[in-house]
Amino acid sequence: MAIRSVSNGTGRVRTPGTVVGTSGSAGGSGPPSNQVQALLHFDGANGGTTITDSSTYARAWLLSGSCETSTTSPKFGTACLFVNLAGSSTTRLSTADAAALSPGSQDFTIDVWLRWEGAPTNGTFAPQILSKRATSNFEFQFYTLGQAAGAVLPTFDWSVDGTNISSISGASFTPTLNTYYLLSFSKNGTSGRFFVNGVQSGSTGTVAATIFDGNAPVYVLVNVGNTFTLNGRLDDLRYVVGTGLYTSDFTPPTSAFPNP
Repeated sequence: MAIRSVSNGTGRVRTPGTVVGTSGSAGGSGPPSNQVQALLHFDGANGGTTITDSSTYARAWLLSGSCETSTTSPKFGTACLFVNLAGSSTTRLSTADAAALSPGSQDFTIDVWLRWEGAPTNGTFAPQILSKRATSNFEFQFYTLGQAAGAVLPTFDWSVDGTNISSISGASFTPTLNTYYLLSFSKNGTSGRFFVNGVQSGSTGTVAATIFDGNAPVYVLVNVGNTFTLNGRLDDLRYVVGTGLYTSDFTPPTSAFPNP
């Protein structure tokens, strides 16, 4: 797994792996309810703009720009989030800062089902899956970076001071269009692991023990000041703070992540 530092400006037949916490981490009863900081099933009306957070916190999520819930081709449930944009800097979901949304020194996990319906664009966020960042107030971002020939690179960036950014990446892969992939990032202590459909992507990387605790909002798709390209769909996004759920390969869920 590659690791680099940049300035702010811009990995059955498998044996069952370790799933830390409760067995529901990969689809059963789920992690402790107070650790699920966001759970977005994206169920809603076709063409809808209302996003419901099924975590116990029921956070208010603002949908901006050109994306909507769609009843076409959800992974689970009745709908998904549909996006078809090239180079957008204004289309995003966001929720306001809260202390519990900053992981700090805690372990955490981010999961989302992502379906590309057009080839990712080389050199762009494709998209940001979850980020908590602003200028000189950078905490973290988990995203796929578009590569040549339609490939994507799962990547996680973080800062310990809000300004200087470090990064680790999984293994580049070329998604089959119109197919859902479960993308996951799990931090356990100073170990960071990427998973694609429950299989670790690349080797285990080193992440700072404590990530900067700022006050930026949380964004899905892209944060303010950046652009992304995506023709595709997102479904069942979950953000868990307090447990790094995955330390080795696991079996992806066959139903939506359970509500706490």
